[in-house]
Amino acid sequence: MTTISDVAELAGVSIATVSAVINDSAPVRPALRQRVLSAIDATKYQPHSVARSLKTGISRTIGLVISDVTNPFFGAIARTIESTLQAQGYALMLCNSDEDPEKEERYLRLLQSHRVSGIVIALAGSDPSYGRRIGEIIKAPAVLIDRTNPVLPLDSVTVDNAGGTLAAITQLLAAGRRRIGIVLGPKGVSTSEERLAGYQKALLAHDIAFEPRLVRHGYFRQDEGFAATRSLLAEERPDAIFAANNLMAIGALKAIAAAGLVCPRDVSIACFDDFEWAAVCEPKITTVEQPTEEIGRTAVSLLFERIRGTASVKTPRRIVLPARLISRTGA
Repeated sequence: MTTISDVAELAGVSIATVSAVINDSAPVRPALRQRVLSAIDATKYQPHSVARSLKTGISRTIGLVISDVTNPFFGAIARTIESTLQAQGYALMLCNSDEDPEKEERYLRLLQSHRVSGIVIALAGSDPSYGRRIGEIIKAPAVLIDRTNPVLPLDSVTVDNAGGTLAAITQLLAAGRRRIGIVLGPKGVSTSEERLAGYQKALLAHDIAFEPRLVRHGYFRQDEGFAATRSLLAEERPDAIFAANNLMAIGALKAIAAAGLVCPRDVSIACFDDFEWAAVCEPKITTVEQPTEEIGRTAVSLLFERIRGTASVKTPRRIVLPARLISRTGA
């Protein structure tokens, strides 16, 4: 059976260096760390994870809590995080909160009980009291992705939600649409609030009055997008709809078709989050693309800096990445 001594001999380092890489117990130069990881891979050495976690109080496992495992946006981020962690010799424990704050709390307690090395989380809850409860639960280093909370003092990686929405609404306006409905996620969630702000800014720039009755809220799901769009079409009849994520956009398209309307002739549509079918379905949908790979890699980088104690500052770091408008015929 392969031992830690075999790894040290192949890598040309001491057993202490191999142990430092395995347990993240001391700083190791990147080139040396890679040499050790290559030796571990070549010898197929498998440290006893249970014994190691009992000894060190941590495991080489990162918890990822996402709000909807069926959303392609979160799936793409999870894939990047998993592959990035694997290259560093870490495993991923994936949890789906299903937009349920209570379920999210249970998962966070579970991750803590498993002594994970760190946590990446897309919050299900949004209000300050929820943020304080989460702050009391999380003891491991943690990074927020996609969403933030005003009272959680954690590093975060998000995108320019307001700017991306502003660009999409501006395009709808340039196409001659003037009565634009918007279908958002839950009130108070940072992504909903920021995308609403971008919508309002675009209207203001074109001297169009903001009409609250053209706004609908729901969860970021297909059925919620369908219900919200059906309500808008029945009560307000907009000539365009902006959906706050890709799943809601699919629901909106179904509602438009169910109402006997044709997109984009009768109702144009655009949405936040690009997705695989947006370029091939009819109509092709104008989307706001989020850099999912960069979100995942940046989150892991920030997390490892906290785990290893190499972060340049103790205060929370806020990374806001740019979003990109992808113009298609649906607008």
